[in-house]
Amino acid sequence: MQIKVCPFSHTCPTKLRSEKFKPAKSRGVADVILDWVRKNPDIGPTALQEKIEEKYHFTMPYMRVSRGKDKAMDMISGKWKDSFHLLYSFKAEVEKCSPGSVVEIDKETVKYSIKGKVREKKCFRRVFVSFKACWQGFLDGCRPYLAVDSTALNGRFKGQLASACAIDGRNWLYPVAYGVLETESSESWAWFLQNLRGLIGHPEGLVIHTDACKGLETAVEQVWPGVEHRECMRHLAANFRKKFKGKVYDDNLWAASLTFSSRKHNWHMKQILAKKSVQKYMAEHHTKIWYRSKFNEICKVDYVNNNLAESFNSKVRKVKSLLIVDMLDKIRQMIMEKFDLRMRIALEKWLGHLIIPSVIKALHAKSKGKYLVLFQLINFITTQFNN
Repeated sequence: MQIKVCPFSHTCPTKLRSEKFKPAKSRGVADVILDWVRKNPDIGPTALQEKIEEKYHFTMPYMRVSRGKDKAMDMISGKWKDSFHLLYSFKAEVEKCSPGSVVEIDKETVKYSIKGKVREKKCFRRVFVSFKACWQGFLDGCRPYLAVDSTALNGRFKGQLASACAIDGRNWLYPVAYGVLETESSESWAWFLQNLRGLIGHPEGLVIHTDACKGLETAVEQVWPGVEHRECMRHLAANFRKKFKGKVYDDNLWAASLTFSSRKHNWHMKQILAKKSVQKYMAEHHTKIWYRSKFNEICKVDYVNNNLAESFNSKVRKVKSLLIVDMLDKIRQMIMEKFDLRMRIALEKWLGHLIIPSVIKALHAKSKGKYLVLFQLINFITTQFNN
């Protein structure tokens, strides 16, 4: 038997590459992508893969890029676990600079074992934040309406960013409180709402508007028994259409929600509830108030959708991946900047007006000019009185 051996050196590209280049570790990847991550902290591993391949003509494994991004974020902002300890510094500074503001931090005891010995340690669980200007402004100048919701964080801490928002006299979003919860459970929501009630109490005609999350439904009834609890009509309609389809529902469901007339609402509901299966579904899954004809007359907010909370979630979308203390402080900055902007607008345009121009415009549009002269007269008298 004869064995033949190739006398030439191996020239396969993969062989040459493995001899000349060592696979990059996640720390090396972090050094490469550091500037990209600093410019855009929200950039994902897939986009970073493409940038590396475009610049270095080399495909890096997804998980290695992901771990490299985590290390790059640590190099830019500090280690993730250290940010939880900084929450106490954030709490101290807020309460020092803004007396009356509240930052509540909740911890839990976690058991772990080392070499067979069981030990315990305190770990972060949830946090609640409400500034004096926010909760006092709600009591002094806002209608008794709160839109409550949460949005999932997309950083390393997989919790929920909760918020409670009101509506001011200009019909603008007015943040009252926010915080981080470990999950959307009845217990965590009850803790958040209990802290909020400790500040605002139970104003007359209070309305809580939610997306009908089961844990939140239970917590609202527990913290504010008997409060008017509204359900987001957009979520109700989306869930309803998954079960029932047909023109009769398309024509009557939203109409039943939007009308102020009890008689018209009952007529639309008669068409919708013709089938017993629909009656059973509505009785089991949608027991909260979702139609205007049953709204109380004190609140003076006729929203059927929970759009205020969704607007807040949209505003904070870009900061949800930051370290927890950086995220909370970034939201604080956003609130302060917005309040400052609104104060300057009020001083420049609304000072001396009994009714702000936007409300006059809306009333004029609805009344077709019938009361425009009266509003102008009221504003003239008010201006003369102030002068």
